[in-house]
Amino acid sequence: MNIVYNVLVDAEGDNYEVFVMDMDGKNPKNITNLKGVEWTYYADGDKVYYISDKDTLHRYYFLYRMQPDGSEKIKVSNIRLADSWHSSRFKGKELIVRPHSSVDTAFYIIDTSGKVIKKLRPPFPYFSDPLFSPDGSQIVFRAAKAPFKRNEMFRDELYMMNDEGDSLRQLTFYPEGDTTALWHNYKAGPPRWNTSENFISYHSFQEGKYSLFAVSPDGKRHWKLTDLKYSEGWH
Repeated sequence: MNIVYNVLVDAEGDNYEVFVMDMDGKNPKNITNLKGVEWTYYADGDKVYYISDKDTLHRYYFLYRMQPDGSEKIKVSNIRLADSWHSSRFKGKELIVRPHSSVDTAFYIIDTSGKVIKKLRPPFPYFSDPLFSPDGSQIVFRAAKAPFKRNEMFRDELYMMNDEGDSLRQLTFYPEGDTTALWHNYKAGPPRWNTSENFISYHSFQEGKYSLFAVSPDGKRHWKLTDLKYSEGWH
């Protein structure tokens, strides 16, 4: 078992790479080695999925996958993607992705060859970072009622719907009295599903720093997961 993570190798050149290391932090290795932006947001077993702007324009992303050692790199889809997390269901047979807004305003469920199986259109001007529930029947995602972060009405929250796009419900509610977040801070970051204890975690900028929070899948329980001195974020 390994840890795969993203590294800003060259800030001036906007060069991000995907690295892998052992569970104890030893043997870090660059497994993309490309000029440009490569980010991994998801792994399924021995398949590491990542977005890349290789062979195209700067930050013009497509979806790829590879082995944890960087071998067997394959372009999964010819759909231009947004900078968004993605996930899979049915033992990795189907993925859910967010196309770039120039392509479509929807989530796409695709197979591993990139074929579009279904399109889902949440009723928001902004939505991103879809995550399947463990059984694949539900989708958790970030959404806001304004299209851009600089809009004063923008407040990203977590929502859930079924895989037909129905039964939409809001899971998180950012504290009304908290004014510490700047325009670029997450009110609700990309969700992660804890399968062993069945809760959804996310990071949120509250009381002047990022912390990890949790919500039950039915939205009835909300609690703070971490209370550390330093900020915690993507996980």
